Amino acid sequence: MILRAFNGMPAQWLPEVEWRAADPGGALEVAALPDGEIAVRSAQHVDGPALIFGAGDLAQFVAGAKRGLFDDLCGHGPGAARDLSEGPDEALRSA
Repeated sequence: MILRAFNGMPAQWLPEVEWRAADPGGALEVAALPDGEIAVRSAQHVDGPALIFGAGDLAQFVAGAKRGLFDDLCGHGPGAARDLSEGPDEALRSA
């Protein structure tokens, strides 16, 4: 059992948490940790690293996302300069 979660730790070291995604088959999953922090992992690489955030930090990020502050990173909204339809490598080559 892990006494304290840390950034980059293998997600499988958090066996007693309930991972959930925004949509079935979603790319990212989140889990509440016993100490109030939030873990985030890739649903495609469930044994890969987990990023650990304070609940307040993640709430601030979500609020920014709801306001559209990151829409340009996904190819949406004003200032969306990159086409990510071919994947991030193609988008970087064309930037």
